[in-house]
Amino acid sequence: MDQRPDLVQLSASICKYVYDAFIEHLNSVFKHLLPTNTALTPELVKRASAVVKPRWAIRDRMGSLLGTRRTSRKPEILQDRERIRSPSFKPTLDKTADFIIANFKAIINDGRSSSTGDVFEDKAAVGFSWLPSFVEQYRMRLQTNKWPRDVAAKQAEAAASRTEVETIKAELTFDRVEKMNGVQMKQYLDRIKYKNRSKLRVRDGTLKKAMHEAFGLSPPAPSA
Repeated sequence: MDQRPDLVQLSASICKYVYDAFIEHLNSVFKHLLPTNTALTPELVKRASAVVKPRWAIRDRMGSLLGTRRTSRKPEILQDRERIRSPSFKPTLDKTADFIIANFKAIINDGRSSSTGDVFEDKAAVGFSWLPSFVEQYRMRLQTNKWPRDVAAKQAEAAASRTEVETIKAELTFDRVEKMNGVQMKQYLDRIKYKNRSKLRVRDGTLKKAMHEAFGLSPPAPSA
């Protein structure tokens, strides 16, 4: 802290937005690369940090050459989310909620006119003001993580999508699609999880074109 106050100030200024999962993982990697039973020095840490990327590159290259593949792991944030939503965690959540709510009730109901009460009330207001940004950051972190899926799950999903396409093709005709509105067409594309469907529009014709392509629809041949 005395030697690099600039780093301390930087860390403090962004502490609420730093993605700690990356930091914790990198610290764990460094630990395994440092020699044991040796006094820790800045030089050892620098060396460990310098060899991380080359070691990972060699590992990935060897895995590619040998045809090995690491099993996908569920991201830590999703593990935590699943654990918190499990029935076994409910008593802990209930007690935590009761504790927090009780404290806020005490702040609201006790000593609004006293100086101590005003201080607590100000702190509560600050805490509430931070909630929207915390929720938004958590939502963004969840979106960047995906549940790992194995090959069998992907194949099953692809097979289900093909079956759904055939089912819908039996219902639709080119003329029927021509009379649909945007909501109706998007409902069909949602059923087959059509890629980039959120970017398709009625006005520029991309939505209708996607319907024709997805379900193999062509205009009827002119009558003789």
